[in-house]
Amino acid sequence: MITPVRWTAYRVPPTVFRPRNTRAAAIVYLPNFLDAEDFALIQAEVAHERRKCLAEENSIAEGRLGTYITPTSPILETLVTQQTAARIAGKLARVQSNTTTTSKNNKNNDNDGGYVRLRVGDFPVEMRVYPSGSHMPWHADEALYVEPQVEVVYTVANTSDSLTEWREEDGTVVSERTAPNSLLAIVAEGWEHRVTPVRRGERTILKFVLTTTDTKLTTFEDNLSRPNYRTPQRTKKKKNLQKKR
Repeated sequence: MITPVRWTAYRVPPTVFRPRNTRAAAIVYLPNFLDAEDFALIQAEVAHERRKCLAEENSIAEGRLGTYITPTSPILETLVTQQTAARIAGKLARVQSNTTTTSKNNKNNDNDGGYVRLRVGDFPVEMRVYPSGSHMPWHADEALYVEPQVEVVYTVANTSDSLTEWREEDGTVVSERTAPNSLLAIVAEGWEHRVTPVRRGERTILKFVLTTTDTKLTTFEDNLSRPNYRTPQRTKKKKNLQKKR
């Protein structure tokens, strides 16, 4: 079990609400998350969406591909559900209850972190692919809501040698090779984490957001409005102006 620790809010611009630092930094890993039938459905849908993936831009990740999932995709009603949110909320609430957070610095008096209110956020679901040569350096997810969201990474396929790593408060680095049909939930503004370079194989994930509030920070719109995926530039072939002999 991951030892929970308090997290400290990162600096944000003065015009932005400061995230409430009442939550424990936590990463929850849940293998074999869906049953076989639902997992097969997700695999089929992801295979269909794979062709839409483009190179990412405005991202700290290097060499990663991605796309937004169509809102009508069966992926949303199979995986991105209130049932999923409830399962994750139960795990995170237990982590929170083991911290030393008190009502004195908890404005909502949420000794369980308020995770009973956890629900699907309105940020688009993304599919991300890590091909050979790609990676994501150390970082902490920035808060999109006034109460830091939970970032959810569901691994659909993983034939790579890449690892997901996170660094605990005491400097200990924990490594996990996320298996297909596993789910990793990360509290934003918490522990730094990274994806190590892919030297062989490929890893495909779905990423979505869970929240306990509708009150957004300006970072929500900043992330939503920027161009996230780059259409490959087609190079025009020069015409051969030489006359045929």
